[in-house]
Amino acid sequence: MVLLETLQTPSFLLWRSVVRQNCVRVLKRAEQLKVNIRPHVKTHKTLEVSKIIQEEGEGILQEGRKVVGIVASTISEMEFFAEGGHNDITYATPFHISRLDRVLALRHCLPSFVPRLMVDSVGAVEELETALAERGETGKIHLFVKLDCGYHRAGIDISEGKFDVLESVVKAIAAGKHTEFFGLYAHSGNTYNCKGGVQEAAQIADREAELSATAARYLKSLGLYPQAVGVGSTPSATAVSPLPPEITEIHPGNFVFYDLQQVDSGSCTLPDIAVGVLSRVVSVYPERNEALIDAGGTAVHKDSGGISGWGRVDGHPDLLVKRMSQEVSVIGMDPSASSVGLPIADRFSLGSMVTILPNHSCMSACQHAQYSVLEKRGDREVVDTWTPCKYW
Repeated sequence: MVLLETLQTPSFLLWRSVVRQNCVRVLKRAEQLKVNIRPHVKTHKTLEVSKIIQEEGEGILQEGRKVVGIVASTISEMEFFAEGGHNDITYATPFHISRLDRVLALRHCLPSFVPRLMVDSVGAVEELETALAERGETGKIHLFVKLDCGYHRAGIDISEGKFDVLESVVKAIAAGKHTEFFGLYAHSGNTYNCKGGVQEAAQIADREAELSATAARYLKSLGLYPQAVGVGSTPSATAVSPLPPEITEIHPGNFVFYDLQQVDSGSCTLPDIAVGVLSRVVSVYPERNEALIDAGGTAVHKDSGGISGWGRVDGHPDLLVKRMSQEVSVIGMDPSASSVGLPIADRFSLGSMVTILPNHSCMSACQHAQYSVLEKRGDREVVDTWTPCKYW
């Protein structure tokens, strides 16, 4: 038996029952919206969480709806999950041919593996066609076309309802010998910046869905038929109204863990956060009502997420991470707390263990080589250790 107290700190903790509960919630949301789900793996990066989603999806999704593959952000993730038995993997960002040989190696070694790549320009399509021809590839590569519905990070900008560039990209794919137009993919990452809660996120999500549906109808009028039209992020999957019939899937990712950003956006509540960074108090400063812990930016990650502090102390709603260095952080009182508890020196002594709830769980998780799994919040026994995919 491995107990929490025996772990080296900092350690990444995961509460398995909370992960499962979060997966069930979003799968039920997909069923309510009557769409498939293509979950993103970049938050958790583990076969174990993907298995939970698949298992729960089989019982929740009805009428032919299902978990239709996964979305990855790195080639290492594609390799890790393909070797772990996943055969339908979409690469989430515009693809560059410098990564092509690793994708083709998977395709050659695993006959059932179906890679789906992302493009957002005619140039990218032409480069990919040339590279595939030079390598003597015969089977076609499926391509999603990335849409920008107002986030302005990546994709073809259709936020003003103009589809001429989209048309040229899809026609370039259709004219190619080595690629096949598979679908449209939009990501409303701007829902993470909502300070108006679920209502503001819903407006962004509804706009994204309507623009994507209109783009699909436009392409169909030209005889160009997307097999899949996907939208979403974790906040938008929570907030979006009934989807237009052209939308076939959603692709959230952070929902498996959630974090303080998601609490701030109204997507979840504090008890829904399924992970935290375990640390120890290494010094206490009564004169300034603060304590020093042995988890800094390399363990928690210095991503503010647009909210106060660098994380919060689990079980102590009036405490947050006030300052953060590479390997240590200072915890202290949240000046905006509605109520204040005991002084820090009366709560913690040298060696006391505290768990930091992260602002951005995706960033925190990828700092760690393994996750220490507990069944539920409050448990002291580590019941399993999960190893995530690492690097690029």
